Amino acid sequence: MPVDLSTPLRLPCGVELPNRLLKSAMTDALWRRSLDVVGMARPLVVEPDLSGRLLKGLSVGAAPHEDCLHVGRGRWGPNRSIFFFKVLNTLGTMAWYYRQIIRLSKKRAPDLDLRVLSALLRHQATEFRVARARRMVLETGRQAPAPVF
Repeated sequence: MPVDLSTPLRLPCGVELPNRLLKSAMTDALWRRSLDVVGMARPLVVEPDLSGRLLKGLSVGAAPHEDCLHVGRGRWGPNRSIFFFKVLNTLGTMAWYYRQIIRLSKKRAPDLDLRVLSALLRHQATEFRVARARRMVLETGRQAPAPVF
């Protein structure tokens, strides 16, 4: 039974069938008014020109990329039943996207060869430096040197 919602309905991460953001699935859902918005943040981090290509008909969808974002396979993989490895892979994937967004903010292309564990360690080091700089400002009132991303 359809329900009339006053709140817009958004589909996060686009429509992935199978592991691909498909233009046809997105447009069909929007035209049927099944959705109000389709989120494309992660695909746009990897392919910043994707929305333009989709609108011009130059692409049918986003390339699959999430399947290769993991700390490792087998024992280290995201499908491991041990909670630590699941968290490690989740945080690593988040850090990988953060590092790509930082690159894009500097007008640099995404680094698709960046390893997930490297991204996690680098991002955590940056977060530590930022936290230390903020603490210095709060404790001393002096401006801290800008952290290097």
